[in-house]
Amino acid sequence: MKELITTVCLLFCLAGCGLLGDRREQRPEPPPADPNPKMVLSAQGNLGLHQTARTSLLEDNEHLRDLLTKALADKRKAELLLADAEAQGVRLSAEVSADKDAIESLSEQISALKEQLDQVSAEAEVLTKERKTLAEMYAIEKRQRLAFEKELLEREIAERTHDQGEP
Repeated sequence: MKELITTVCLLFCLAGCGLLGDRREQRPEPPPADPNPKMVLSAQGNLGLHQTARTSLLEDNEHLRDLLTKALADKRKAELLLADAEAQGVRLSAEVSADKDAIESLSEQISALKEQLDQVSAEAEVLTKERKTLAEMYAIEKRQRLAFEKELLEREIAERTHDQGEP
């Protein structure tokens, strides 16, 4: 991203100086009408220098265009990656929200089941106490019945022995 900004700034600077994008051929100034040999050599030297500078500027221009093209491609790629990341972030946020809702629902169900378990445990405790009480009452009743039957048998035996003893 830093390269892109640097490249764009450099392109604007070059465009401002008139060095970028001007593909018109620049013609060298015609030699002066007075053909002085020193002036002619100087003009020809300047022509070679201008040609070299022009070639160098065109190469730099092409290089900068390549860099700009690469930077734009990288920018598009980065924008696509950013959009994908944002979409994934939204999707993951929705999943997290759904998971939070599910956790909240399960927590409420757990609380309700704990309350139900407490009620069932209390009922089981009451039933256990009642069963113990009934078992004790049954044992007492059985002892009383056995004591009553024993007493009846003893009376019957006493009556038979008493009846047999009186002939």
